[in-house]
Amino acid sequence: MRDPTTPAVAAPPGWMTFEFPCNERIRSLLRIESLFKRCHTFNQQTSAFDHQAALWSLFELFDLVGGRGDIKSELLQELDRQRSRLNQFSGKPGVSQDALDELLERLQGIFNQLSAANTRLGPHIPEHEWLQLLKGRFGIPGGICEFDIPSLHVWLHRPVEIRQAMLSAWLDSLQPVYDGIEIVLRLLREGTRSESYLASGGYFELSMDGRQIQIIRVAVPRQPEVVAEISANKYVVSVRFRQLESSMHLKMIEQEIPFQLTLCNF
Repeated sequence: MRDPTTPAVAAPPGWMTFEFPCNERIRSLLRIESLFKRCHTFNQQTSAFDHQAALWSLFELFDLVGGRGDIKSELLQELDRQRSRLNQFSGKPGVSQDALDELLERLQGIFNQLSAANTRLGPHIPEHEWLQLLKGRFGIPGGICEFDIPSLHVWLHRPVEIRQAMLSAWLDSLQPVYDGIEIVLRLLREGTRSESYLASGGYFELSMDGRQIQIIRVAVPRQPEVVAEISANKYVVSVRFRQLESSMHLKMIEQEIPFQLTLCNF
């Protein structure tokens, strides 16, 4: 096992990273992480259109998390597994005990917060008539114009600080979920060192050799712009690189492509 107090080396500056989840559980965690970051980012902005986008992301989050009690139970089990795994490093040579204790304390704090959270996570939308009204209209193309929902038009003209505070309050019930997901994914991403390879003719293949992988990460230089198309099964990992043209067409690549590959697992 790798020392968890020493993060794996990040991709070089100016490189772009693609991620591929190897199972449905990790796929769900990555989607929730992405939506939470998007909602938070839009909420930090000040325009009415940004806060409309924040609401849209919030509704998607509740669809993924709000009715799924299994997310909470799965996260609690994973946090408990990580505590047990990290405790094995205590007293080992080369491991920073202070950093390990800090990490274990953070895991315990997130575990306690998530345990205390409402079993039915994110209760606001089903119990909030106005949010329910908005959620139904967001699914209709152009369905949130001011003549469709005049109350939204009024809300978007409230002071920025009030809108941000309300959005934050609606998001807060999901914060323990995000905190759990964030630390689990961070331990997963940083728990394995990357290896450098060359893809000949834009294609690369690597035998799995019986390894159980959670996330495949591929880092490539930003120039030239290439798209990494990743696939995997229990036998092999395949990466095909194609160049993205200015017209947004993908074309085959002839030259060798340098990249870094990380097969993430606990």
